[in-house]
Amino acid sequence: MAALTRKARWLGLLAAAVGVGAYFLATSLAGSATGAVSGIDYFSIAGGSMAPGQNTCTFSHDHYTGDLHDTNACYYVGEVSLPSGAKVTQVQVVGEHGTGSARIHLERTDVFGDHDDLVTFEPFDTNACTADPCTATINTIDFPVVDNVNFKYGLWVSSNTPGFTFYGARIKYLRGPFASIASDTAVVRASSQTKGN
Repeated sequence: MAALTRKARWLGLLAAAVGVGAYFLATSLAGSATGAVSGIDYFSIAGGSMAPGQNTCTFSHDHYTGDLHDTNACYYVGEVSLPSGAKVTQVQVVGEHGTGSARIHLERTDVFGDHDDLVTFEPFDTNACTADPCTATINTIDFPVVDNVNFKYGLWVSSNTPGFTFYGARIKYLRGPFASIASDTAVVRASSQTKGN
């Protein structure tokens, strides 16, 4: 009789464990299906990881501080890797403009080479902030939902005058999935196809 009671107790605990597991699985799947936000995350890119956009650029990378120092008014690009379906909510850049200025864009580019700006810091100079190094933040994002099926993402930094130092950028996003942006994609594709005609 004691063995039967012990067996019944184990079966009861097993059934309870399966029930709890099924509940968490069901609520997890329901959250995914409704596009529930699972948290805030960040992507950071150091100035030292930026590549020159042309062969005539003269610059230096400080691998200790991770900055990029331009010496001849050139432009630089860096890959941004964000999870598909995430929603970008903020972009923050840090640089030192000295007496010059720069332009900084977070962009997405389609297979045709056309791009959209998600944010632009233009100009990044004493209008953006008065201190060096300068931290500037934008919270209004165009095309905020990441679509890795149709676009690649990158950061573009262009120095208008020699002497600009770019320390890096931090992109804040909400992990998705968020709603599809098929309508945005259709508009970009249509404009790309008419360009070729």
